Amino acid sequence: MLESREPVNRAPFVTRIKTDLLRVWMLFPAHHPYRNYTLVRYPADRSKPPEVMDSRYAIDHPYGFLIGWSVVNAQPGMVYECRWTTE
Repeated sequence: MLESREPVNRAPFVTRIKTDLLRVWMLFPAHHPYRNYTLVRYPADRSKPPEVMDSRYAIDHPYGFLIGWSVVNAQPGMVYECRWTTE
C-alpha cells in the first residue's frame, strides 16, 4: 500500500457496461519513473471506500518505466484505479 505522506497520482477507469477484459498499459519517461503503485476499485457513486485489488495480471517494471495490469470481468458502474508515487 502507498504511504499517505507521499504525493499520489491517479488514473481512474470507469466501466459503464460489462466488460470481459480491461487491460491497461501505462508508460513513464526515463526521467520521471514511478516508485510504487497499487490498484484499487470502488463504485462510481462512491458508496463504498476503495478496496485494494489483487490483479491476475500485473507488470511492475524494475526501473519504474511501465505499469501493466488487467481485470477480468470488469463490472459496470465500477471505477478501477491505478495509484502511483514518483517520489
